[in-house]
Amino acid sequence: MGKEEFEIERNGGVDEINLRSEEVQEIMGRIPTWIERWGITIIGLLLLVILAGAALFPYPETLTGRFVFKPNSPESNNNITGYAYLPAHGVGMVNKGQEVIVRLENYPEQKFGHLSGKVHFVDREPDKDGFYKVCVVFPNGLRTSEDIYLPNHIQMSGTAEIIIAEKHLTDHFKTIGK
Repeated sequence: MGKEEFEIERNGGVDEINLRSEEVQEIMGRIPTWIERWGITIIGLLLLVILAGAALFPYPETLTGRFVFKPNSPESNNNITGYAYLPAHGVGMVNKGQEVIVRLENYPEQKFGHLSGKVHFVDREPDKDGFYKVCVVFPNGLRTSEDIYLPNHIQMSGTAEIIIAEKHLTDHFKTIGK
C-alpha cells in the first residue's frame, strides 16, 4: 500500500476528514480502460447498425398531389379510376404502371388503411391551374391495405402519392457527394 495522509479539519464545529492517498487519487482521476474499450465498441456497433439499415431499407422517392375519384370515366374500362393532380415539378418522371398510394379524407388511414392503384396515363398538358392530370386505376377495387372494402362514393377525395423510385438512403448520400 502506498503512503496515506489523513488530515482532520475543524470547520464551524464539524470535523472533516480528507483522505489523500495515491491509489484513491489514481482511481478517481481517470476512467478505467475496460470501460473505455466497451464504450468505444458499443458506439462502433451502433454506427455499424445505422449504416447497415441505411443500405438495406428502401426509401421511396415520391410525388404527392390532390386526388379525386371520378365515377364511370371513359378511360376506366370498367375499373375504378380516379385522378391525381400533380404540379409540373417532377411530373416527367411519372410513367404508366407506377404504384400509387391514395389516402382518403373520408376514411382515416389509421383506421381504414390506404388504397393502392397504378398509373394508367398522364395528360400531356396542364389544366388551367397548372396541374397535370394523372389517371389512376385500382385493380383491386376499393379494397384498402387493412382489407376493408369501401363503398363507391362519387365525392371521395384525398391525396395521392406516386412512387417514382425505390432508393436506399445510401443512394441519396452518393448523390450529395457528387
